[in-house]
Amino acid sequence: ERRRAAGDEAGLEGLLERLAAVVPDPSEKRDLLVERAQILERLDRRSDAIEVVRSVADELAPQHLPTLQLLAQLCESAEDIGGLADALERQMGLLEDAGLRLPIARKLADLYDEPLDDRSKAIDALYAWAEADGTDLEPQKRLVDHLGAEERYPELVAALDAVTHLETDPELSGEAVRRAATISAEKLENIDAAWNRLAPRIDSDP
Repeated sequence: ERRRAAGDEAGLEGLLERLAAVVPDPSEKRDLLVERAQILERLDRRSDAIEVVRSVADELAPQHLPTLQLLAQLCESAEDIGGLADALERQMGLLEDAGLRLPIARKLADLYDEPLDDRSKAIDALYAWAEADGTDLEPQKRLVDHLGAEERYPELVAALDAVTHLETDPELSGEAVRRAATISAEKLENIDAAWNRLAPRIDSDP
């Protein structure tokens, strides 16, 4: 407490490291190391702070959401994009509430599109986004692009169907229907499914 009151953060950081090494209680050890990491960040030792928090998340508190949130914050500040994505993925694994999952899924989808350029993980994140908010057109449109590039035709048709129902522009909705019908007929060899998509629009399609 004297070091904290005196503003001796370098000394306090070392003290917290020593205390954490001998404290037997995992929760207390976690809190000491998290405080140490926060001091390391203020001392402009961001990479050391990330290493400390990551070790806490890996070894002491893999299901402690505030620790994972701190890890994500530190990684983002350090422009460690891979580390940020990993921390966000781990948060997603703990959260069930759609409202809490939604912003994380959006962030992951953007990270995996660019700069990480990982199409498979981008697709997973877009599915999580669409599941968290079934009224949002954007993840479905982005799924169409990725699934088309991957030639995942059954999923592509499902995404096009979602675009059909969510798109407010009749022309764009019609384009999605026609593309889904074409893929159903040509790639999935399901003429009935193609006709079932087209038939209701024969008289109304722009």
